[in-house]
Amino acid sequence: MKQIDLREGARRQHRTVALFAMIQCWIRNLDGVCFQRDHLERLVGIERFRGTRIDWLKSDLSGII
Repeated sequence: MKQIDLREGARRQHRTVALFAMIQCWIRNLDGVCFQRDHLERLVGIERFRGTRIDWLKSDLSGII
């Protein structure tokens, strides 16, 4: 799998997680939610976050949230 394809797939997953978080805040009338590492691992479907994936996640969510 090419790096570009992997990055785009990660970006879509991160946006999906952000949308899920925003909907939960709206439904529950909350200001924000906090995900623990194991929650993100389960939502995204990977066993371990590495430095690059964490940087991608921060970058993708900074423009949305």
